[in-house]
Amino acid sequence: KQWYQRRVAITAGNVQHLDSKNQELAANLSMSNLDRNVLQKSVSEQNKQDTNVLQTKLTSLKELNKTLEQSLLNSEDSIGEVTANYEQKCMEISAVERDLSVKKGQIHDLKKQLEEAEGQLSEKVSVM
Repeated sequence: KQWYQRRVAITAGNVQHLDSKNQELAANLSMSNLDRNVLQKSVSEQNKQDTNVLQTKLTSLKELNKTLEQSLLNSEDSIGEVTANYEQKCMEISAVERDLSVKKGQIHDLKKQLEEAEGQLSEKVSVM
């Protein structure tokens, strides 16, 4: 009977110890759940902030892209104008070169006429 009572007392002690451990584990689980909830909220808030930052950067990049596209269009227009001006100047240079060639021919002809006139003048002077 003593042995039985001792066994009951030991078992009661074990049950009490297990109950205490169970309460301790339940408290730890509750704290872990609270920590997890706080962490989830923090992560969720950080994700929202990161999303906002990324959306702002994306909007900024889209605006920059529009600006660059417009700049490219303006550059292409400017290149077109410069090309047209260059072609016009080339045509003008060609016209000037043609005129210059004609003038050189005229000068050459005038020099010949002058030489002939000088020759005739020399003949007249020597006849006189």
